Amino acid sequence: MKKSLLEEIIACLPEGRTKYYYFKDKYALMLLSYLVGDGKSVAELKNSHFKKLLQKQQVKTLLARLGHGYIEQQDLHSCWAESVQPFIITVGRWGGDDPRWQQTTRHGYNLVVQLNFSNAHDSLYRELVKPTESAALNNYGHPVLLPEQCKSHRETLAWARLDLDFETNEVLIEEIQSDWVREAVDLLQVAQKSKANGHHSHAWFDIKGQVDNVIKYVKQTLEPYMKIWDEAVLAATLDFVHNELGINKVFYHSHESGAKLKNISGNTPRNLYSKLPKQFCFEKTMESPVFLQNDSRFKRMTRKMSMPYWYRLNL
Repeated sequence: MKKSLLEEIIACLPEGRTKYYYFKDKYALMLLSYLVGDGKSVAELKNSHFKKLLQKQQVKTLLARLGHGYIEQQDLHSCWAESVQPFIITVGRWGGDDPRWQQTTRHGYNLVVQLNFSNAHDSLYRELVKPTESAALNNYGHPVLLPEQCKSHRETLAWARLDLDFETNEVLIEEIQSDWVREAVDLLQVAQKSKANGHHSHAWFDIKGQVDNVIKYVKQTLEPYMKIWDEAVLAATLDFVHNELGINKVFYHSHESGAKLKNISGNTPRNLYSKLPKQFCFEKTMESPVFLQNDSRFKRMTRKMSMPYWYRLNL
């Protein structure tokens, strides 16, 4: 999108940070709440493209508690799990340069939805891992929340990059990514190897925590986040698109379209561009976003692709 549109969107959003709470499979309740509106029968839901969400445990428990075959939005909004993770949502900017290295589908900018940890997590992280730099597990060359951008800075767990067009009522999810999880897995391997060799410290740049404390952080403090980070950031993004942007048609790159159009040569996690969108009831489509169809770079690149496809979700 153009920089002027990006700046206009950010200027219209609520200032500061937004609290966001997530628990496993909350996305199923959220998506069903969009569909039911003032209320629908379970039979109607079984005939919709969201029907598989009825098999999620949170939904099954709700239906059993209601004891009838009719469900309303307020029923879905009232569901809450015992284990809930608090987050902070912020927005950022990305792009403005060559799309070949910025991994954007077209020239211009992306709006970034950043899913940031709470202070409770960050305090434990600092206590156990003892980072000497705030970018120890994040890459500040990526669209994460920077310390100077927020008075009460939080580390970024994951983010989603969006391109969009209000005239066509479309959003394209360009990327979902977590540096934090990937780096933490590498850090754990280094710490475990050091411990096996009888060392109390380890050779990891910008981290001074003792080996046992680093292992404790990754295997205990971070583990609950590692299990849900991908669905949590996608759920937060769809909630943002639906409630803040008011856009209903969401496209998501397939692994193949993303690799070709964004010039990605590395090994991107395939499940993020196949299993995850299917989990959220995105449907495979050969139709590309309308706002891209007249873009010269997009047309040139897609002509080189064999049977390009995307995932699409109508909220």
